[in-house]
Amino acid sequence: MLSGQLVIPRTVLPAVTPEQLATWARTATLELPAPLATSLVDDMTAIARNVLHAALESAGGAGHCARSRADPPGRVNVRVFTEAPTRLCGFHVDTVPAGAPPVGALRVYNGPCTEYVEPSDVRDTESFYDYLARRERLSHHSPRGAAADSDEPAHPWILGEPADPLGPDPLVRRSELARERTHAALVVLDDMPSFLRTGAAVKTVPPDATVYFRHLDVRHMWSAYPVTRTWIHRSPMAGPTRLVVNIALAGRLPTRRSPA
Repeated sequence: MLSGQLVIPRTVLPAVTPEQLATWARTATLELPAPLATSLVDDMTAIARNVLHAALESAGGAGHCARSRADPPGRVNVRVFTEAPTRLCGFHVDTVPAGAPPVGALRVYNGPCTEYVEPSDVRDTESFYDYLARRERLSHHSPRGAAADSDEPAHPWILGEPADPLGPDPLVRRSELARERTHAALVVLDDMPSFLRTGAAVKTVPPDATVYFRHLDVRHMWSAYPVTRTWIHRSPMAGPTRLVVNIALAGRLPTRRSPA
C-alpha cells in the first residue's frame, strides 16, 4: 500500500534526534492519508527512541533514562528510501562508528522482507569476508549490478558507445559478453553463498517486524571475530517497491557529569 503512494529517494539523515526524525517524516509523508502518515511517523520515531534506549542499556546507563516517549540522550543516523530490491547489495554486516554501542534497527514496511542467515549456519568470519570481497568485485564489474534482474537486454552502449546500426563493434561486444559472464557469476554467488555450511538455508524476516540487531564496530570490519557478534543479512534480490528504514547510533553517547 505504501509503495503506491509514497516516494522517498535514498535519504540519509545524519545525527538526528527522534524529534528531528519525526519532523522530517511528517513532511515526507504529506501525500499519505492522515491516519496512515501519523502511524508511520510515530512508528519510525519509536524505533529511533528504542535504539537510543538500547544503546544506553548496552553502555550500562539504563538507570539514567526510563523507557518512555521522552527522547533519551544521543542521536541516530537514519537511512530511508522507497525502492525495488536489486542485486546491488548482497549479504553484509552493518557498522557503527568506533567505540559506539553496537545497536541498530531495520524496518521494511511493505514488499519483500530482509533475508538473513543464522550464525550457526556460517562457517566463520574469514569465509564470510572472502565471499564479501569477491562479491564486491563482481558487483563492481557487473553491467546490471543495480538492476540485475531487469528484463531489458544488455546493449553495446553500456560502455558509453553509441549504437552501431550495422552491428556492434567486436571489441565492444567482447567487453559486453565478459560483463554478462561476470553478472552470471554474481547470480551463482547469490544463489549459493560460499560462506554457508552445507545444507544451510537463507531465512526471511517476518512481515511487519522491526529487527533490533547488533552492529559491528567499524574498526573490526574485515577482521576475524565470533560470528555471533553481528547480523549477516541482505535485501531480497528482486521484487516490488518497498519502504525501508535503517537506524543506527550516530557515535558515542553523551557523557553525563556527576553532580558536584
